[in-house]
Amino acid sequence: MSEDTTQPVTPESIPEVAGEPPVDPTLLGKMEPQEQAQLGFLRQRTEQITMEIGQLEVRKARMLGALDATEQQAQQVLAGVAKRLGIAEGTPCRIAPDGTIRTTPEAPPKA
Repeated sequence: MSEDTTQPVTPESIPEVAGEPPVDPTLLGKMEPQEQAQLGFLRQRTEQITMEIGQLEVRKARMLGALDATEQQAQQVLAGVAKRLGIAEGTPCRIAPDGTIRTTPEAPPKA
């Protein structure tokens, strides 16, 4: 049989009854009011920054969509020009700032 090793509970063994504050082994200390205020401000600022980042991500996604649409429009314009001039698809060419279109020699395949 096992031996009973429990201690009897008496009013003196209960800190609150004995007039002492309860002992909390997890208690490490307490922040100063200034530290609490500073931490509260920093947490609030962190939330604001996170919100701003979220808004920027949404704006970025919209801008990427606009960029894609613009590039597609440019490709449509180039395809129309190529069709009008009879330039075969895949023909290497370069467009000069004055609008002149010239063929360019194909680069040799990389070995």
